[in-house]
Amino acid sequence: MDSQTFTFPAPKKPQTSPRNTDTQAVSPSARAMLEAVALSGSQVKSQQVGDADLTLEQRREELLHQYKSRPLVFLERYQAHLKPQHLAAFSHLASDARAQHYCRVIQRRPGGGHADRTRVRNHRYAALRALQREGQYFSEEQMRSREPLLYEQYIGQYLTDDEALMQDGVAPDGRGEERPGGPTADEKALLREEFVGQMHQRFLAGQDKDFNYRLHSLMFAYFLGPARI
Repeated sequence: MDSQTFTFPAPKKPQTSPRNTDTQAVSPSARAMLEAVALSGSQVKSQQVGDADLTLEQRREELLHQYKSRPLVFLERYQAHLKPQHLAAFSHLASDARAQHYCRVIQRRPGGGHADRTRVRNHRYAALRALQREGQYFSEEQMRSREPLLYEQYIGQYLTDDEALMQDGVAPDGRGEERPGGPTADEKALLREEFVGQMHQRFLAGQDKDFNYRLHSLMFAYFLGPARI
């Protein structure tokens, strides 16, 4: 990471009124940032096959929750969709080295080609939704095969012995127990959701090594117009 310290712009204070909603209660820079991500086409929440797409208002609500609860994770996940004018929304992370790094990346990013980038994101998002409906590519087994280390970090290390045996196609012996000091069932569900979200974001960022982006780019160019997916 670059060692130079990034100076965050000062956030403007939110306007106050008796009718303020949650999104209105954050600073104007944060509100503009959340709107930009909501409109970007980026996957904001893990969804099951057959789930309806989130409405724009649902995307706003989910993004606001993520931003307020885990701002550094939010910055890391959505930094590709942010612009320098949005960085004041993360001024409260000024002492964090990772936040400094991502803000420098955003600050130095070239500004051209916005329309092409938006088209690429939309094409990738359409491809992701099609693969979710198909049901295999983003199955747990397939994702574990593609990213075994990431899977182990979020899920594998917390499996019971019986769960690990079943995963390997071996009949469990019924003696599998939760490991002492491990996460609760609710925490494991959150970790699983975070893993799926990471896999979706890697796909949308063009970092899925097993997906033929070039082939799908040609397909989308034929049906929807040229863009590099």
